Formats: sequence, structure tokens, C-alpha cells
Amino acid sequence: MSIKHEALAVVAAFHEHLNAKETDKILDLAAEDIRIGGPRGSGTGKDLLREWVGRANVTMIPQRILARDGVVVVEQRAEWRSPATGAITGSQTLASVFRIDSGKIIALARYGGFGEAANKAGLDEDDAVES
Repeated sequence: MSIKHEALAVVAAFHEHLNAKETDKILDLAAEDIRIGGPRGSGTGKDLLREWVGRANVTMIPQRILARDGVVVVEQRAEWRSPATGAITGSQTLASVFRIDSGKIIALARYGGFGEAANKAGLDEDDAVES
């Protein structure tokens, strides 16, 4: 399996486990010192990832994907839900950049838009992945 295909498989598994609320399986995909960045700041480690997954209560449906080697940019349709009622409390289209090494997510950063994420990752439409 090529590095690109391995990275795409890891990112697909991340989304599957996130949407199924399988925190332990998400943590299995992450490097111990995973770097995480987003609108609330940045940090490192699986504990931060665990906290984010538990707090966010989000589902993310991948839309467009760019990938080269171990870098994957995913445009996602995100929905946040109330932990108490399950009602949708917000939705947004956003984008994430995943960096994969040796089958583990070593970095995950969230951006407000696909163009910004692609630019930060150094990818463009030549790196588009057919769904």
C-alpha cells in the first residue's frame, strides 16, 4: 500500500470512529505526541485528543479530499449535537489537515475553509482524490 493510500485509509477510519463515538479506536489511530490545532488553540498528546472528542460531540461527513504522500486535506460537513437531547445545535462546513506517518495521525489541524487548509498543507486540485 502506498503512503498516500495508507494515509487515506487512516483518515477514513478516523471519520468512521468519530461518527460512531468510538473514542478508544480514534486514540488507537493517533501517535502518542499527536499535534492538534484549531480555533481554540493547539497542543499535543492523546489526552488532548480524548478531551476534544468527548467535548465536541460532533459528526463530520467528508466532502472533498486532497492527498499527497502522508498529508490529507478533508472538507467536512460538521454537525454538533446536544449531549442531553441529541438535537443539532450547530452545523458548518470546515476543513481539516491530517498528517500521517507509519499509519498514525501525527498532526490534525482544523481550518475554517477548504482553500485555507489546502494552502497550509501545500496541496491543490492536482492532489484531488476521486470519491
